[in-house]
Formats: sequence, structure tokens, C-alpha cells
Amino acid sequence: MAYYNYLNQEIEVWRSSKSENNFGKNIKNYVLNNRIFGYIDFMGGSKNKISGQWVEKCTHVLMSIVDVDIKVTDKIKYDGKEYNILYCDLNIFDHHSEIFLEYLEVS
Repeated sequence: MAYYNYLNQEIEVWRSSKSENNFGKNIKNYVLNNRIFGYIDFMGGSKNKISGQWVEKCTHVLMSIVDVDIKVTDKIKYDGKEYNILYCDLNIFDHHSEIFLEYLEVS
């Protein structure tokens, strides 16, 4: 069974952009950068060791094709949920990308 058959969720990548308000203060906004196909899976836990480094609060992992246009400063939105990006590994053995996420609860 092909791995890519599971990358069937359409996921939005929101890129940060800065602008100034009327008082000259920088404001961080997010605009839709692109849509990718991938799969978001629950990881759980609050600390994980990835490539010899501790990544805290990692709750989910996004798997997608190799070399997607994603940066650590972006946000991910899928199915009404929003995630911060904690770490990107965009080329795992020329096979796929893994982006480690932190789920943001909306109160």
C-alpha cells in the first residue's frame, strides 16, 4: 500500500506578515499562503527528543510530501483547528516531510 494514499487531508498553511497600526506599532497578521495535502496525527506528550534536541509541547505531527513550502513561523489550520509549528524536517530520506505541531486551544 502506498504511503501517499494517506496524505489526503487538505491543510492550510498561513504565513505571518507584519504591518503597522495607526500608532506605528508592528502587528503580526497571518495570510493564507498555500494549501497542501498531508496527514495530521496525534502524538501526545509534552516533551519529545527529535534529532538530539528537546521539542516541548509537541502534540501532533503533520506528514506531507518532500520539500513543502512551510516555515517555523507559519501556522497550520485544518478542520477548524489551529496549530503552531515547532520543528520542520522537510526531507526525510527523499520520502516525506514531518512537521511537528502544537495544538492551540481556542477559548
